[in-house]
Amino acid sequence: SVRLWNVANGSCLRILSRHRESVYSVAFSPSGEYLASGSLAGQLYIWNVGDGVHIKSFKGKGDIYEVAWNVEETRVAACFSSNVVSVIDFKKP
Repeated sequence: SVRLWNVANGSCLRILSRHRESVYSVAFSPSGEYLASGSLAGQLYIWNVGDGVHIKSFKGKGDIYEVAWNVEETRVAACFSSNVVSVIDFKKP
């Protein structure tokens, strides 16, 4: 799972629990509205940070070691242990 914390007081704001394996990489979108998380099971999830709702999923082959957004928030890249980088289109809901 992924936990979002309030840095001012240390309280947990939200738990994003959909991953079945360890999460290895997370990245906030440039606006801070969305969060991409990638796991060692090769699963990528995109979340709405404000309400914790799961928005989109992508399953690749191999573990995900890094996720990153483009500046326009229209794509998310995931780097897999299988030597593949997948670029996933993202349309805001």
